[in-house]
Amino acid sequence: MVFGQTAECIMIRLVTNGNVLILLIVQECYFAHKLEIPVGIITGEDTKIVKKKSRKKLHIDYLFQGIQDKLDVALKLCSNLGISISEVAYIGDDIGDIELLKSISCAGGITGVPVNALDYVKKIRKCCF
Repeated sequence: MVFGQTAECIMIRLVTNGNVLILLIVQECYFAHKLEIPVGIITGEDTKIVKKKSRKKLHIDYLFQGIQDKLDVALKLCSNLGISISEVAYIGDDIGDIELLKSISCAGGITGVPVNALDYVKKIRKCCF
């Protein structure tokens, strides 16, 4: 999702296959690409449908599937892109997203959680330890 022109990298995690969310992400990916902002997905799942939709429909620049340590992947991607974690916008909804959400939020980046995220993720997203 586009959070403004200051974000140089946006990482989106697909949290549902609902048509409304897919439509929203398609629109946001389009605008991100218009602003020359790369878009990526980091997910713990490893499915053919995510691969197909991310490349064909969403034109995702970076796709990481089957990832257990999302923070490590995000830090490496940031290094490759020449940006800091503070320039990342990220959406997460489950326990596997907590460390990355905290790191981005504490660094001053933009984080979000969908309304159907687990309650403990909603609380942690706002904390800096």
